[in-house]
Amino acid sequence: MARKSTEEDLFETLKGWVQEDISAPGYRAWQTRAKENFRFITPWGQWTEEEKSELTEQMRPIISFNKTNKFLRAICGIEVNNRLQTSYVPREPDNAGEVKANELLSDGASWMDETSDAPRHQSRAFRDANICGVGCTESSISYDDDPEGLYIEERIYPREMFWDKNSRDQNFEDAKRVGRIRQMSLKEARELIPGVTSTMTVEDLDASWAEDVGATNKGDPKTQKQKERRDESRADDNDPKRNVKIVQIQWWEYEAYVRAVNPNAGMPKEDGSPEPKHKDMDPEQFKLLNEQFKADPRNIMGEDLPSSKLRRKVFKQAFIGGKLLQEGPAPRPDGFTFNFVTAEPDDEDGSFYSLVDLLKDPQKWSNKFFSQMMHIINSSAKGGIMAERGAFADVKAAMANYGKPNGVTILEDGAIAKGKVMAKPGGAITAGVAGLLERADAAFPDVTGMNLELMGMADREQAGVLEAQRKQSAMTILATIFDARSLMKKNVGRTKLYFLQNHLMSDERWIRIDGKDGPVAKKLTANDVGGKYDTIVGDAPSAPDTKERAWVALQPVLPFFIEQGSMTPDLAAEIIDFIPGLPTKLQEAFKKALTQPKPGADEQAALAKEGAVAQIEKDKGSAQQSNTAAVLNLARATEANAKAREAELLTGLKDYFSKMMGKPPSREADDAEIIGPDRARQGASPMQQLPQMFDQEPQQSLPPEGLGGIVPPGGLNGNGGF
Repeated sequence: MARKSTEEDLFETLKGWVQEDISAPGYRAWQTRAKENFRFITPWGQWTEEEKSELTEQMRPIISFNKTNKFLRAICGIEVNNRLQTSYVPREPDNAGEVKANELLSDGASWMDETSDAPRHQSRAFRDANICGVGCTESSISYDDDPEGLYIEERIYPREMFWDKNSRDQNFEDAKRVGRIRQMSLKEARELIPGVTSTMTVEDLDASWAEDVGATNKGDPKTQKQKERRDESRADDNDPKRNVKIVQIQWWEYEAYVRAVNPNAGMPKEDGSPEPKHKDMDPEQFKLLNEQFKADPRNIMGEDLPSSKLRRKVFKQAFIGGKLLQEGPAPRPDGFTFNFVTAEPDDEDGSFYSLVDLLKDPQKWSNKFFSQMMHIINSSAKGGIMAERGAFADVKAAMANYGKPNGVTILEDGAIAKGKVMAKPGGAITAGVAGLLERADAAFPDVTGMNLELMGMADREQAGVLEAQRKQSAMTILATIFDARSLMKKNVGRTKLYFLQNHLMSDERWIRIDGKDGPVAKKLTANDVGGKYDTIVGDAPSAPDTKERAWVALQPVLPFFIEQGSMTPDLAAEIIDFIPGLPTKLQEAFKKALTQPKPGADEQAALAKEGAVAQIEKDKGSAQQSNTAAVLNLARATEANAKAREAELLTGLKDYFSKMMGKPPSREADDAEIIGPDRARQGASPMQQLPQMFDQEPQQSLPPEGLGGIVPPGGLNGNGGF
């Protein structure tokens, strides 16, 4: 027996995974519920065909008061009015301790949303989750309309999706594989992968094994009509209307690698950047590098290169039909590009249930009770009469006119008094039936937690604070489904980040972003969008409910900023974005008016500047004069103190020299006798003409002009003063 090729082995492995997942009891039960739920929300889908036939036989009216759709639209409307935006915060900030979002990347993500209409598709997936429990979009790069590539995000009909049967986490975050089984025309299938599927046979393209997987399980056999339709579609291989099934699957598997110390760490690379401290490589590459390291003459002991054996997730993608069509790396190397949003989990069978699942019983019973009441009213509106012979003057006329509201029936004289005519007792609507109908209608908000305040339908007067609290209580009950939406948005944000940095980044690409002065164009360059970032999800400023809440919170504090003079044009331009109900065109006009200078404002600003400079110079001159006067006064005081000290010292010296010369102390020695005739003739002052031993007296100096006349604590010379 010939050994199977690697390609055949992979096909059998992937095929086995898909068969296991779509044949799981929980998945099959979910598929049945999902089909019913999508039909149930329509005006004509709340009665099955069997129920309609039964009601018709019983001559009962088929009535549907579709209240389910009201609650579905309410929760979807809340999501639309509170959409989220994505921002990217660098993991390695440029400045220590500073973490600031990359505005260009965040604006780039918003640009991707606008060009692909992604928010609308995400809202549709959120709606799907509330109908059947699971919603999904797919992110991809399309080159059909732009050779540089455009971001595409499209909603996928959830019944085309499948997932790892062992997954139990929200949004299938723990799934090892997810995929899609899509039915398409033969022509589309042959155009799916250019150069690959164009020449393949129908048998190679058609994943017929996925179509009938569930048929072998009891409860889902194919009907004869379905078999005939399938055989008819396969009759002609060249028929462009023929449909085939293609399976797209994404999965991850572990890959071993080695992280080793880089022997060339810190050395410059070809691009000038330094070599990293560590290198990640597969085991074979490490083996070669380690042999080179051991053979290096500098490695005297022949030691191994320090390293660690690790593992990592590797994401892959494949397209399969009757055989493996294509296999390779996933569009995003660190995650799936299928973006799931899930509702409430059923961990027993690995499926999810929805808002519509909760509303089905109240809706069905409301319809049934109302139909029953209508039937009772119709069949007993006029129960007929009992009459004795001779009660009517004309029996035929009485039979023709008795049931008419405006008809006149002639009776024989005394017939009414004698009680010859009596109405038959009719069936009446009992209080119990009416109570059951009322209970069924009241169950709608009870089972969902969506009270009338949340939908703005409360018909009672109550305080605004109380109504706000009841709305908040309802939102608390619905928080889990909105948490799943936030998780989905974060996964989408990570995908967009990878696409921005690896597919859409180009020195030739211009994108439109919203600047302070209106829309501006910028380029997506490597220096602006490179690096590692964390994805942050928050409320979008453009969301109507976000604007409303922000405006309510701003109103009390705006007067404070105005009174303090802190209302700058930039701040006012930011506040304009949060004024609810303001058209975009008017917002831009207001911002433009704030940023543009007023007529003559430049001249006024120049004059004001000149006046301010003149005043500053005047104040500076006054301050310098004051400082100079203070310094002069201090200098005069210093000189007076010095002269007094000099006189005291000179008197003491004269007494000393008088004693040394044998003269009485009362006779003062003259200057020449003390300091000598030569120095006295030079005209030096006594303090300057003292012997050298006294020249060590510290020299005094005025402070420099720039000091501003401020005296240091230790005096002008800073050493303790005199």
